[in-house]
Amino acid sequence: MNRSLAALIRRLRQLGLPLAALAGASACAPSETPSEPPGDDAQAAFGGVALKADGRYSECQLIEVLKLVNESTQDLDALRAAGLHSDAAAAVLQHRHGADGLPGTGDDDLFDSLDELDAVPFVGPVTLDRLAFRVLERCTPDLSQRPYIDSTTFGATTGGGWARDNVELEGAYAVQGITGQALRDILTRPDASGRTEYDRLRKTAAFEAFSYDFGFDSMPWDSDAHALRESFPYVVLSLESERFAVNTETHRRELTLGTDKMDDAYYDTADFRLLAHGMVLRARARWDSDSVVRRLLVGAKFDTGIDADGIKRTDKVDVRTEGGTHLETLDDGIRRGKVKWGFAEEALAPVKAVYEKLVAASALPDLAGRQDVLLLDPKARLRSIRSRFHLNEASASTVKRLHELGRERARELLAALDEATTAGRLDPTLSSLASETAPRLRAYVEGDLLREAALERLLSLDAQATIEKVDELLPGAVAPTDSDGVQRRRAVAESVDALLHELAEPFDDLERAIVGATDTRLARLDSYVKPFALWQTSLRPELGQHRTTFIFLDAYRALAPSDGLTGFNAFVEVQRTANAEGFRNLTPLTPDDFLGLGKALELEGLKIKRRQLEAAGTMARALWFDQARQFYVPDSRRASGNFIIDTFDMTEMVSEEEWQSIPEVDRTIATPLPAAKVFHTVLVNELQIELGMEEAYVKRLAELDARVASDTGTPETQAMRAGAGFVFAEYRAVLRDLAQVKGERVLSRLRRAGAPADIRWEPITDSKGNTALRILADRD
Repeated sequence: MNRSLAALIRRLRQLGLPLAALAGASACAPSETPSEPPGDDAQAAFGGVALKADGRYSECQLIEVLKLVNESTQDLDALRAAGLHSDAAAAVLQHRHGADGLPGTGDDDLFDSLDELDAVPFVGPVTLDRLAFRVLERCTPDLSQRPYIDSTTFGATTGGGWARDNVELEGAYAVQGITGQALRDILTRPDASGRTEYDRLRKTAAFEAFSYDFGFDSMPWDSDAHALRESFPYVVLSLESERFAVNTETHRRELTLGTDKMDDAYYDTADFRLLAHGMVLRARARWDSDSVVRRLLVGAKFDTGIDADGIKRTDKVDVRTEGGTHLETLDDGIRRGKVKWGFAEEALAPVKAVYEKLVAASALPDLAGRQDVLLLDPKARLRSIRSRFHLNEASASTVKRLHELGRERARELLAALDEATTAGRLDPTLSSLASETAPRLRAYVEGDLLREAALERLLSLDAQATIEKVDELLPGAVAPTDSDGVQRRRAVAESVDALLHELAEPFDDLERAIVGATDTRLARLDSYVKPFALWQTSLRPELGQHRTTFIFLDAYRALAPSDGLTGFNAFVEVQRTANAEGFRNLTPLTPDDFLGLGKALELEGLKIKRRQLEAAGTMARALWFDQARQFYVPDSRRASGNFIIDTFDMTEMVSEEEWQSIPEVDRTIATPLPAAKVFHTVLVNELQIELGMEEAYVKRLAELDARVASDTGTPETQAMRAGAGFVFAEYRAVLRDLAQVKGERVLSRLRRAGAPADIRWEPITDSKGNTALRILADRD
């Protein structure tokens, strides 16, 4: 037996770790290994995951064996140097590298479990023994050679840095049904211009629908944008101002994205005790550029759970320091539990919180005379390229203005209907529909139809209700003073919403007849409406901010038909030749077509007015909801800044061993991670209420829960609890529902790029860090 092996055995005995693996490995120590050692036969098996139960190897050894065979540094020479027979080494590589035999490509098939490794030809008990011996040093801690935390580390200290200790709420969806290797291969594939698939995926124009605060004429009012807004009748969201600026080339407002580049290190023990106890410890370097770190963050998360609505709730302890001054000492600080970010060394609050929870769970061993020893090491390194923007609640005045716009739009629709009826453009069926619609529309515009509809609904709650009573319950009127008042106002708001949608509905059938565009040949001209607006904007850039067609109809009417036809056709041809989106299938218009284009512009204007009438009804609910929020959660406020952050991340994961195998000079955000070293990649969309914005709701619910549980709980208290719960649930539902919006587009693009047809966009049940740790720990 050589001296290094004897020393290792002594060390294992001191630490009380299993020695069984040495029985088969000692004969294969480097000084005694023949050039081609004996191996397993092709059908040999070591028992796969069942080994976890028999105690022959430590949990750490089995974890590290699986990591080892996945590491890019373990080529044929390295595996043979580890004592593997060449047949076993070759079979491991063949499995890992996939059909093309090349590392770092989309068909790589890394080992996900011991069972998968056991199924490889020539991998059996002998091979496993040699691999277990190879990783034994990784599982053999020596307190004299490494940082650690024990019962004397923190004492009565608190913590340093800027703490953000709140409940983190987020809805998260991700691409499922594809391997990380194949996903990464697609996402990083550049096109002819150098843009990757991720670059093209990360921006979703659908969110431009949420632009209430930029003026109703700057909002998109196409059917998709309108439907998306209508699906959120209570929480009215608008993009932050800096993310919906005017594009200097197109002269239109467009959604823009911020970009964050982050390197994260996730810490755990050799046997992943943090993971087992439902906690995560992460260090993050957030980069401002390829060479400048904006800030360092250390965070711990506890008790992460997914509720019935798919919303992730996490208790979080977070500290940070600006700049990258302490980047080189951050790892040592985490492993010791203390950092010197100021004048004195202080405890890292997240690390201390983790330590205290593990001690309380009796989860830490005594080692080398030290009590409750915590040995933290970076286990996974995650690099994320994150696109982000914020959504805030639209101002209360915006919501009120859109609600009030309903009467004006109803008046305009009524005028158009009356004119079409007088001109005889309606066939008998549509004339009958118009004769039913016009009187009710007129009663809303000129009479008391709205108040009467509200009274009818209100009488179901209050038999003594009167028209005069309705006036103070209308959306945005007098604020409620009790729960009954909140519910009466809700009933009125719902009746207003239902009425305005009912009045708008017939126009879906009437619109084409009203403008005289019933000829099916004219329907194809609908696709020329947006190109016409773009042409006019190219001539008059100040028109670019208009998303409604009203001003473009005026521009059309001001054109001489022959000049308009010639100029527009020339513009279309230039754009079509350039393969511009929306122009590829357009053909030159004839003079009759150009006359029909005017009808298409009129038709689009009527559609927008109909949708705005429906939106006015929806705003009735939103105005009520704002009153309910103020009543049920008095300390809450309308979130006009940094409310919901939408992030879209491509995250690559490497093990610590792979990270250390990268030259130190290349471990910066400027150098892409080598493909062969990445063990998993995910594409995740998260929508999160910014930390602190949830505080008023969480505290209010806790307060009301305590009151309900006490002997003094009253029906009013229970109503208050139900109301506060409803309000908060609506905000949480926004996270869930918005996180689904990008799915169809993401999946469609990925499939076109070669992803499996059955890929899915689904809520995730774990964080990215936990996902990485579970893979490395071989835990489902």
